[in-house]
Amino acid sequence: MFKRLSIRNKLITISMATTGFALLIMGLFLYFSDVNFFKHSLVTRLSVQANIIGSNCSAALIFKDSKNAEDILSALKAATNVAGAVIYDKNGKVFAKYHRNLTAGKSMPGTSSEIDEFFSGLFKVKEDITFMNEKIGVIILWSDQSELNERLRSHALLISITILISILFAFMMLSRLHLFITDPINRVVEAMKRVTN
Repeated sequence: MFKRLSIRNKLITISMATTGFALLIMGLFLYFSDVNFFKHSLVTRLSVQANIIGSNCSAALIFKDSKNAEDILSALKAATNVAGAVIYDKNGKVFAKYHRNLTAGKSMPGTSSEIDEFFSGLFKVKEDITFMNEKIGVIILWSDQSELNERLRSHALLISITILISILFAFMMLSRLHLFITDPINRVVEAMKRVTN
């Protein structure tokens, strides 16, 4: 099939394949770079929120006022990136908890030893709550992957459209530019045919 193409079409095909491959590599690099950057920024944001909420709950932990701690955690309703939070006391028992939508089929972990199983597939941060340099508890904030998935979908669409438009423009330019290469070659070939005839 490729051998039957004219010189002009062969040059355009080779150029388009090279251009398309280069754009695909660049698009994949941008996509995965953005994924890593967004994951890092998401965890950093959760960590800052965990530190702030943990500091606010230190008095509640000292005075064993779990109701007050849950009232503080309920303020996380305003943070759309937070799917839930749990505070453990220094003995590893649940002290206060908050969740927007608990994952179907799962219950809130009862002790800190159950954390890893519960948070499988979720973004989570774990921060110590301290008072006078003494650890008095632990706070965990987590976010589901909905925000990341939405980001991935929008970026995949944007990169795909950009690559397609770039390939279209490259094809239009190559179609015109190859005339400067193929026309002289075609004239030489025609001249050789006339000489041989």
